Amino acid sequence: MVSLITKENSQFISAVRITMIIGLVFHHLFTIPNSGFFPRNSLDENFFNLANLLNSLIHWTAMTAVPLLSIISGYLYFNRPNVQHKTLLLKRLHSVFLPSVAWTTIWFVFAYTMVIVGRPYGLFGWLDYNFANFTWLTILNGVFGITEQPLAFQFWFIHDLVLTLILAPLISWLIQRFDKWYVLALMSIWLINKVPMPFFSLNVLFFFTLGAFVSKRSIKLEVLLSIAKRWQVPIIGFFIVMLFTRSFFNLHPLFASEIWLSILRLVGVVTVSIILFTILQRQHWWLLKLSEYSPYAFFIFATHYPVIEFFKILYMRIPLQGTATGQLLTLLSIPILTTMSCILSAKVLARFFPGLFLFLNGGRASQ
Repeated sequence: MVSLITKENSQFISAVRITMIIGLVFHHLFTIPNSGFFPRNSLDENFFNLANLLNSLIHWTAMTAVPLLSIISGYLYFNRPNVQHKTLLLKRLHSVFLPSVAWTTIWFVFAYTMVIVGRPYGLFGWLDYNFANFTWLTILNGVFGITEQPLAFQFWFIHDLVLTLILAPLISWLIQRFDKWYVLALMSIWLINKVPMPFFSLNVLFFFTLGAFVSKRSIKLEVLLSIAKRWQVPIIGFFIVMLFTRSFFNLHPLFASEIWLSILRLVGVVTVSIILFTILQRQHWWLLKLSEYSPYAFFIFATHYPVIEFFKILYMRIPLQGTATGQLLTLLSIPILTTMSCILSAKVLARFFPGLFLFLNGGRASQ
């Protein structure tokens, strides 16, 4: 099999990486300070305003981030003439697993220190990871996520990705042996939300498998995207309907169901891909410029929480922040400031400690 990474593919992958990571930052804003509305709840008349509506729509849209990033991971893993699983696993050990363990350790030690120091003053309780009942399992969970998500909860994705990479030889054999029937069978299990231990979710495994299937079948991304683009009006329209029904899921039990959320993720993956593909085709400068920051995607992923929480605490003390205008500005500015802070920190680290930056960024060089 020849490599499928064309210039167009590379541009698309870079755009997906950075936009989806920024999408995760917006996703992890959760409650806008002083709004009282948690976006995974259904909107009602008590919390209905423009800021909360947009927060809800953005939150559910960003549910496509993990699926798209997983598809790209599966696609790139198998996009080579000869897949050497042992070599690739060792490479991912250095580019994914070890940097992630370093980051989860840093955040665990940081959180423990802040909680202990701040406890007498009633500070940093939000960083508490049940430290009052500290055991070895607290450390194992806080760093690796053995029985529950790590303290830096975004690393559940890495936890499941590493498990999926270990299963890559089996995934390859199953695709080779059963072709699309294996993908459909896995999709059925994913749709009914049957999650086997020790995975936190089937999202990574399923969408990684989709990317692997596309790559192993030598299907070009631009061909798939061109086909999807022909149906963009009904696809995007359906996704918008799904977003609103999920935001107001108390209207009907179906809208609150896991299968409805799974379908939303699937349609969202296609919708976001069509939009990014179209923007890249038109060579819009802002997405091309944004894609230049793709090398920082892992660093942003690793640092945006708990950084985003510190911005939320600061914003709660800003006069008039709780007004309608203030809430809208908060919704937009906190994720943007968080992302910019992460990138700036990465640049500073790369400038003064290039070796450390390279390790913590998974071996990806800065601009």
